[in-house]
Amino acid sequence: MGAAVTVDACGTTRCRVALPAVPLGRVREAAARLAAQRGHWPVALLSGVHNPWGYAQRFLDAWQVLDLCESDALVDAVAVRLGPDVVLWDSELRLAGRAPARRTLGEARCWPVEPLAGIVAVIDLSGAANEVDVALHDVTSMSVDAEAAHGAQLWVRYMPATSLFVRAPTHPAHRAMARHDPLINYAGRPLWLVRGENRAGNDFVTGFDVAAPNWSPSNVDDALVREDVANR
Repeated sequence: MGAAVTVDACGTTRCRVALPAVPLGRVREAAARLAAQRGHWPVALLSGVHNPWGYAQRFLDAWQVLDLCESDALVDAVAVRLGPDVVLWDSELRLAGRAPARRTLGEARCWPVEPLAGIVAVIDLSGAANEVDVALHDVTSMSVDAEAAHGAQLWVRYMPATSLFVRAPTHPAHRAMARHDPLINYAGRPLWLVRGENRAGNDFVTGFDVAAPNWSPSNVDDALVREDVANR
């Protein structure tokens, strides 16, 4: 982390982090390209953008996003808050001018993590330098209006490996997401142990497989757009 580190009343740490140039540049390029293509992207298409087996791989290089999320500099900053055992479980690309996807639901209600603990790292993608502004939000106290900025951002969600990622679909977080955005299924997402040891018996097998046969990318896109509009 850079020299200037501040902590606000909600416990949010704001710092400067020097991220690897190649993946950061690719993520910035993807954010600019997607924003230029059209004004609105359904939330589900830009959720889990680090997951090479997810929807986002059709529109950007998820491996580059994963490299950024796993980078030592970013995980070092997160580990200061979470401790030595860190799991990457979600990411979300927010394009310039886009309203926060979870404003009505709230961040903590979306986390199928017990006991609830974690950090949302919000990376500012504006500018061209490798050293970027990063806000580290505690999920237990994060405001629903946090980081309602107009520039492009990458949101990365980390949990301590001392907590359990609950895959049972009956968990309240999965039920809440099913009502809020039924096309986002956290229960089947892969997890990455990016630092330390798996101390809570988390499942690091589910989600790491070749995608099952599905609609063509264009039809997926059209269907998600219709679903997103219908749910508004």
